[in-house]
Amino acid sequence: MAADREQYTLRLPSGLMAQAREEAAAYGVTVNDVLVDIITVEMRRRRAQGLLAEARALRERIAAQCGIQPDSTPMVRALREGRAGE
Repeated sequence: MAADREQYTLRLPSGLMAQAREEAAAYGVTVNDVLVDIITVEMRRRRAQGLLAEARALRERIAAQCGIQPDSTPMVRALREGRAGE
């Protein structure tokens, strides 16, 4: 497992490092494990935010090109109930 890791020196405020140590001790893991988990979660959150921004921009471009489309709920319900073409 250690073979696929890179070493990096990280300088943290002493209070934050104390919190990381407490968190690690509470869960019986290393401070490194805590920091890896935190960084992983934050990177996923940032990626999700970027994807949401892209989706919003796409939705705005489609609305600008095609206008607001009617609600498809009645059509979907009719199709589910076998009433196609209503």
